Amino acid sequence: MELTQAIKSRRSNRRYKPEPVSQEQIHAILDAGFCAPSAHNVKPLEFIVIEDKNLLVSLSETMPYGRMLADAPCAIAIVGRPDLQEEAEWLIQDAAAAMENMLLQIHDLGLGGVYLGVLGSDPMRKEVEKLLEIPTEYRLMSVCSFGVPQFIKAASERFETHRVHHNSWRKNL
Repeated sequence: MELTQAIKSRRSNRRYKPEPVSQEQIHAILDAGFCAPSAHNVKPLEFIVIEDKNLLVSLSETMPYGRMLADAPCAIAIVGRPDLQEEAEWLIQDAAAAMENMLLQIHDLGLGGVYLGVLGSDPMRKEVEKLLEIPTEYRLMSVCSFGVPQFIKAASERFETHRVHHNSWRKNL
């Protein structure tokens, strides 16, 4: 798929067919995550591949916006390592870059996926970290569920000229 087409046509997909995803597809998605840029190139991220159905159901019950996890064949959690990247803002940006790469790879593979953000102060994050047995010195950054989509959402134009400023914040021309 051509890059511009992939960027413009990717949509969040929360409904999946009951078909598995292959290990080759999972590897390609992880590879895309590892290819993301990292502040100071410290690469402070690790990934948890979640395929256990019982665990996916437990996550769906714990994450308020993660109901689709119960029907997803797979999910990946991004875990940040503050011991490698002490600046929280850079750790968040590194995780966001990895997530976007993975979502684009999911789309390119003909799969559908959705980004599930996790707020640092949210008690739900601690519950998910317990379920995934994440060491206390690490931090859950986000989760993405994916699978074969039940349907494909149509692309739409999203460019908003009124939100573009040139050289400074001023009234648009």
